[in-house]
Amino acid sequence: MEDIDAGRSSTASSRARELGYPAPDVEVARGLGVLARAVAAGEPLLRRHLKSGLWKRYGQVVVTHNGPLTAEQTVWVAVLRSPHGVVLSGSTAATRRGLDLPRPTRPELLVPAAGPLPHLQDVDVARTRLLDPLDVHPTAQPPQLRLPRAVIDAASRATRPDDVRALLCAGVQQRRLRTRDLRDVVLRLGPVRHRALVLRTLDDIEGGAHSVRELQFLRTVRRAGLPAPARQVVRRRPGGRYYLDAEWDAYALHVEVDGLGHLLVRAWAADLDRANELALSGTSATTLRIPGFWLDERREHVVDQVRRGLLAGGWTPNSRAAVAKERAARSREIATNPKPAGGMILTKHS
Repeated sequence: MEDIDAGRSSTASSRARELGYPAPDVEVARGLGVLARAVAAGEPLLRRHLKSGLWKRYGQVVVTHNGPLTAEQTVWVAVLRSPHGVVLSGSTAATRRGLDLPRPTRPELLVPAAGPLPHLQDVDVARTRLLDPLDVHPTAQPPQLRLPRAVIDAASRATRPDDVRALLCAGVQQRRLRTRDLRDVVLRLGPVRHRALVLRTLDDIEGGAHSVRELQFLRTVRRAGLPAPARQVVRRRPGGRYYLDAEWDAYALHVEVDGLGHLLVRAWAADLDRANELALSGTSATTLRIPGFWLDERREHVVDQVRRGLLAGGWTPNSRAAVAKERAARSREIATNPKPAGGMILTKHS
């Protein structure tokens, strides 16, 4: 395994020029108590401290204590033990670039495909054939991907489709990214894992869906043969504005998809305020409130209630296939749930 040797300033600067982005700054690592190979070699008491157990060695990297590593030291040890050109990637890089995500339990690294692949315990390392300087932050330490590439990298590592969607939604919903930034990365990288799902999700986000549950609701509506709603519709009120998750204006129907976050007091109060504004808006419209978990557990019930809301607003199925699909869905719903279940709030505004 080839370790990064950035101890000599001339070597570090030449490597940085070769890469087009910064190499790991060993002086920053030294300040955290992590010594790169060349830096450790210059410590006069190195052998004594290692022999006495005061310092601890990880491969050819030395830590100047013998206790558990901090999270930051763990990252630096992994970086300094990795091949030339290593960068932080995925959720590790995304959280450092300001995205609010659960921090990964293991550092995620990306190394150029031409170099060796290090086998490091408790570290996720992937190879890439395309690591452009445009993708790497020009000054951050340790070297790390910029946010758009980091999010796409994290999405490509995800195993569940909903995790892919959640990562893409997070960047846009938190106003940290634009969909075109993410799309540019995908198109430039070519055949990344989950590419079709990522591009399809970006299309939906551009259409206005800003959460995984909203995307799931949209897919449910499409598969049922129902007309697609307008999403994230802006409504203005004194002192600000609010958004409707889904709206069929022609049929006087609104749908709000409530995630678990809506159970929090602040979110609940905001939802009530939004419902009041709708009631005071002077329009005659029906609002359905759908618990997000129903899209997993009672999808046909959701379809049935949305369909009935549309029909009540004047919608008529436009094809025999749509009629057949609706009848089949209704039959399945009756067979599964003979009696209507409570839980969805149906409010009529007039």
